[in-house]
Amino acid sequence: MPTAEDLMHSDFIKIEANEAISVFLGAIRKTGDTFALIFEGKSYLGFADKKELLSSRTDWAKTKIKHCLKHVPILTKNSKLADIVRLMATADVRALPVRD
Repeated sequence: MPTAEDLMHSDFIKIEANEAISVFLGAIRKTGDTFALIFEGKSYLGFADKKELLSSRTDWAKTKIKHCLKHVPILTKNSKLADIVRLMATADVRALPVRD
């Protein structure tokens, strides 16, 4: 059965927590992704999702992405496919971060 290591990719959008939402939206427009991982320095804080941000009523130029991030489950490389699917459905996201 496939694990997270078999499915993961390492090129993802990384946004600093103090950046405005508009920076996130610009980054996903360039890459075609729909999510980004939010960091403060080297510390992972959470996940930002295009669907949720576009439906919010915030000023994208002024609001910091750290105020809109979502806390989602973090997988390990050994997470099994059935667990990944269950966690994605529970968190209502199309991707989950994998931590070494």
